[in-house]
Formats: sequence, C-alpha cells, structure tokens
Amino acid sequence: MATNTSPSPHGDASHKNQLAQSLAKQIDALLRELVAINLLTEQDQRILSLRMGLKDGKCYTLAEIAALLHKSPELIRSHQYFAMRQHISNPQFFKLLASYAQVVKLPRGLAYYLQRYSKPEDLSIPIQEWDFD
Repeated sequence: MATNTSPSPHGDASHKNQLAQSLAKQIDALLRELVAINLLTEQDQRILSLRMGLKDGKCYTLAEIAALLHKSPELIRSHQYFAMRQHISNPQFFKLLASYAQVVKLPRGLAYYLQRYSKPEDLSIPIQEWDFD
C-alpha cells in the first residue's frame, strides 16, 4: 500500500509560522541589544518592531504607526530610515531580516533598506523574487 509522503499545506504553513516567530524573536532581541548599548533609541526600536510585525505578526504601515505614536508618517519614515541606515550596522541584523523577509510579507519600504544595505552573499534568494506588500 502506497502512502502519500508529500507535505501537507497545513504542515508547511505551521512550519513557516514557527520559523517566522523564531526569526522575529531573534530580530527583536537584537534590536533590544542595540537599545541597551545606546545604538538605537527605544522609539526607533518600537517603530522598527511595528513595521516588521515582530510583536503581533502584523506589519504596520507608516500611517498606522504615526497614529499610534501621535506623529506624522513622514517623521516615522525618517526614524525608520535613520535607524536602518545609520544606527544598525550589524550584518547579523540584515541576515536575520533577509531570512524573515522570505517567510513574512514585509512592507516595501523595508525591502528598499534590505536591498540597499545588505550584502548579496547574505541573501539566499534574490530580493526580486520575494513577496512584499
């Protein structure tokens, strides 16, 4: 009697969710570490965490974060830019973010920073093949 050994779609989704949660925890820990050594402000950490969906799995838009923090979307975007460009120089962060982006739909704005500031050898799949919102 032959058995079907192909993975079930539910098993793949479960594995993908577990992987996403694990990567989110690692990225969040790295961001908290950057705050602890004064390379990142708590506000910038919160903005990045919300943008990437690290806490609840929802990637917030600039407008949604602006409403939560009572700031303009442009100010949120500039905080995101400076945090990603000037404060985070840790290659491990970009490796984790690249892996996370392969299992979670990240906002397009983060795709730009990932493509611009990570090294191609850190990415197992070209960014153009990823699925972004």
